Amino acid sequence: MKVNRADGKAREKLLVITGLSFMVLDPKSMKPLYRVPLTDLQKVSVSQLSDDFFIFHVASGRMNEQSLKKGDYIFQNHHVIELVTKTARAVRQVGNRSLPVSVVNRVEANLMSKVVQIEFQSSPHPLPRPICRRKGPRFEVSV
Repeated sequence: MKVNRADGKAREKLLVITGLSFMVLDPKSMKPLYRVPLTDLQKVSVSQLSDDFFIFHVASGRMNEQSLKKGDYIFQNHHVIELVTKTARAVRQVGNRSLPVSVVNRVEANLMSKVVQIEFQSSPHPLPRPICRRKGPRFEVSV
């Protein structure tokens, strides 16, 4: 699932990690929607909670590419550890560098050239699935 930057709603998308890039595909047509070179992936942030959210922080220097203009990418997937491990290995192979990984309950993300605060929090009541909401310059993810 990819989280929509505008409203925080999760959309069914496929995340593919290759040896040179990560791609977001439409699950029905398999059409690539975004392709970001792994050399432009700066770090990954993972929620401390059991909500399966993680953020790919991308470089904002080359704004001529559509996939980088959008800013950072927010995903939700039950295989967070496996995806982050695979991505870190691919970054090491292609760029000969380590990919910083942060486990946090609050992080800043660049979404459409705006800095947004993302906060992961436990709900006082059990929820069937995590809820993600955008409230102006903030995203709230409740578990």
